Amino acid sequence: MGFLQPARRRRLWLGVVALILPLLAFLVVPLYGFLWQELHGDSFSFREWTGKLPRGFYVSSLNSASSQLWRLDLGRPIIKTPYGHISLLAADSGSAFSRERDYERFGDAVTQAARESQYAFSQQLQVPVDGTVAYCLEFTRVRNNAQLQLRCGLEGTSLFVYYEGHEKYREAFLSFLQALVRR
Repeated sequence: MGFLQPARRRRLWLGVVALILPLLAFLVVPLYGFLWQELHGDSFSFREWTGKLPRGFYVSSLNSASSQLWRLDLGRPIIKTPYGHISLLAADSGSAFSRERDYERFGDAVTQAARESQYAFSQQLQVPVDGTVAYCLEFTRVRNNAQLQLRCGLEGTSLFVYYEGHEKYREAFLSFLQALVRR
């Protein structure tokens, strides 16, 4: 590169950098989940709950009010590819969720939020979780039915577990939910 003038050398260097940075994002972001699990392991804790991360998911935030788990496929964030996003939320009130008392209000709230995001109700699920039951509502995107939302409240606890993302990670989410254990 000694034969190039400094201005041309700088433009060539900027062009190479401009090409390499998106390629790195294209490759590194989806691999982040696997790298995260190699460095930190595949288990995590949130309040009194422990669980095993689904394959390829990573923890993006963990605090006393919520925890966010992500799975991004090759190409994200540059191109639109499948993703999975799991949120664990603790109820503000600290009171335990009761199907008998809270399910209708919970269902109305998550259904309204789903409609506003152009999702339609699909089905109700009951998922066994460490001696209790998670009552879940599933929604599919109106224009792209490969996109899902699952909203779950765990009976007798203050824990709510939400999923949003591609249908291909639905089973990983349900397995994750069933494998949660209260410490």
